[in-house]
Amino acid sequence: MTPNELTHMYLLKCLKYDQDIGTFTWIIKPSARVNIGDVAGWVNNGYYYVGLNGYQFLAHRLAWFYMKGVWPENEIDHKDNIKLNNFFSNIRDVTRSTNLQNRPIPQSRKMSSAMPGVYSKKALKKPWYVQLYIAGKKTFFGTFSSQEEAEEKCLELRRLYYPGNIL
Repeated sequence: MTPNELTHMYLLKCLKYDQDIGTFTWIIKPSARVNIGDVAGWVNNGYYYVGLNGYQFLAHRLAWFYMKGVWPENEIDHKDNIKLNNFFSNIRDVTRSTNLQNRPIPQSRKMSSAMPGVYSKKALKKPWYVQLYIAGKKTFFGTFSSQEEAEEKCLELRRLYYPGNIL
């Protein structure tokens, strides 16, 4: 059986997914070292994986397949940005663009606000400004006297231009 041949029925026969805690447990005995009721999977590079019939599956994608009966069409986004949190209420099937909108932005020297798109430049008369990427182009949305004012405007713009934004 290849990953493409994994059926929903076979998955339900092998594993139980607890949507409230985001884990899989075995309902069959897949090997001599694994018992029925054991938690399935391991962590690698910050994500949970589950092995089934010699193939490795990302647990968040497997959870979607388990709950919906179909594989996700796009990427699975963890709403809270915690890659190990596979509660079903925390994952969603989104496009690459939408997934990138929800990623945490590392704090840079240029960025003084925790909100993506709000920046500070002391040389400006109004030291805060908002700049977002709209349709792949960097777009400037003005300067503001306070950080709060810039963040409020940025949040309004993110909700308008980024349909998958969860801020």
